[in-house]
Amino acid sequence: MSSRVVIVGAGAAGLMAAACLTKAGIDVTLIESNPAVGKKILISGGGRCNFTNSQASPQEFVSKNLHFSKSSLARYGAGDFIDLVKKNNIPFHEKKLGQLFCDKSAKDIVGLLMNECNRAKLDLRLSTKVTGISPDLVVQTDKGEIQASHVIISSGGLSIPTIGASDICFKIAKNFDMKLVETRPALVPFTLDESVLEFTRELSGVSVASVVSTNNIKFNENILFTHKGLSGPAILQISLHWNPGEEIEIDFLPELNIEMMKREVSRRGSKKVENWLCQYLPERFVMMWWGVHELSERKGAEWSKRDWEKFESVFKRWRIIPNGTEGYRKAEVTRGGVHPDELSSKTIESKKAPNVYFVGEVVDVTGWLGGYNFQWAWSSAVAACDDIIAKLS
Repeated sequence: MSSRVVIVGAGAAGLMAAACLTKAGIDVTLIESNPAVGKKILISGGGRCNFTNSQASPQEFVSKNLHFSKSSLARYGAGDFIDLVKKNNIPFHEKKLGQLFCDKSAKDIVGLLMNECNRAKLDLRLSTKVTGISPDLVVQTDKGEIQASHVIISSGGLSIPTIGASDICFKIAKNFDMKLVETRPALVPFTLDESVLEFTRELSGVSVASVVSTNNIKFNENILFTHKGLSGPAILQISLHWNPGEEIEIDFLPELNIEMMKREVSRRGSKKVENWLCQYLPERFVMMWWGVHELSERKGAEWSKRDWEKFESVFKRWRIIPNGTEGYRKAEVTRGGVHPDELSSKTIESKKAPNVYFVGEVVDVTGWLGGYNFQWAWSSAVAACDDIIAKLS
């Protein structure tokens, strides 16, 4: 059998794999169900693609095996992809917290990956759906069969079905008798009960710098009130660590503690606390929150211990149980997927299906918001390709 690697899915991981393999002189058939490659790359980061995070390390990933990503990230880290971006003369900038974005367009990253491919070795098949893979690595599609020597599954998760997300990767894994970790939307806005929405809906569009926590994990970024519930970076981040039915806690004044506030309010004894608070929080939010929670209208100097305790519960420790999320339609990524125990951490090869590799979002390795999931796509693809190149050399 001639050596032909079939890659299922032309997203971030699939394109990276195609670039690595074709540059090594290996024939590749890259199959994509969409009429164009890199759909998720193109819409990411507001169209500018947060292509990696300079601080990426295994600590920023959630998985059933927290050590699984170490080998791939060590083999090909953020610095390596940054070097590739520089080599292709793509201008970029750091937005915050190590998050790197293209200055111009996400198209630059798709162009980079396609430019890295040896086109003479690449058979790109668009608008083609994979329906299964046989034990002898015959890849079945809606347009015929392809015999492969190796297969890389890089078809992504269930997030954003409008751009072609499907569950084919999980069906393939099940057919090979591989364990899966339950999947669910991640990096996704929360929805709230109607009883809470009655007052939060009026704050739709208001953004507040906050600390959001659950399960001893916390994030210090903005939250955004929406007509369905809560969104914004801090909410998307915490959704990765939240399980249905669990409580989240929000501190709307992370830079201030109660004792500091008491002292400052005492110095301004003739001023109402809500008026003083507007220097730290949006006035629309303060006045709405004050009224809904029926906080004291007395001047700060007249506040009792109970007044301060209620204030703290509302502004420093607001606790709520989301009734769910906005689902895969709004999720940045899919949490869960192919269980890491089913794969080699060094090569990302299936232990039950030799010469079959699962990379990127299909694996139960999910990173924080901010470029981490793209880095996992690059790193896992390189790990798989290095093993294939070694086998075929």
